[in-house]
Amino acid sequence: MACALFILACQPAQQPSNGNAAGANSNAANASQASAPSGYIDLVGKWEGQSAGQPSTLIISSHMGDTFSGMKTVGEYQIAIAGVVDLKTREIIIRETDVKKGPSGYPLGVGNGVIAPNGRQMSGEWKAKGSASTFSFSK
Repeated sequence: MACALFILACQPAQQPSNGNAAGANSNAANASQASAPSGYIDLVGKWEGQSAGQPSTLIISSHMGDTFSGMKTVGEYQIAIAGVVDLKTREIIIRETDVKKGPSGYPLGVGNGVIAPNGRQMSGEWKAKGSASTFSFSK
């Protein structure tokens, strides 16, 4: 399946349909691909998983080009996040920028990881105050 998606992604853009039935069926079949540029990963939405061994949620509210922002929830903490994604390699960097809710003393950190080819899972390493752990999220 991954090979089929790769082959489809490498094909040149289709010419506009002249209104015939075959063109309409072809366009309908490719509607999901036509809605986003080749290689695009839609990060917006709710991602659930774990960070540093604790249940965690990412809510990515904005994704434009290679940058995104949102909120991370870990336990009683809500932390603003901002990051970048390389749409070709699927590498992602998530930076905690500000504790919005929770007791003082939360060490802001940064996660470096990769997004799965299906665009619905991510995993990597989280670093904060000299310690490292893993993270994984799915949407």
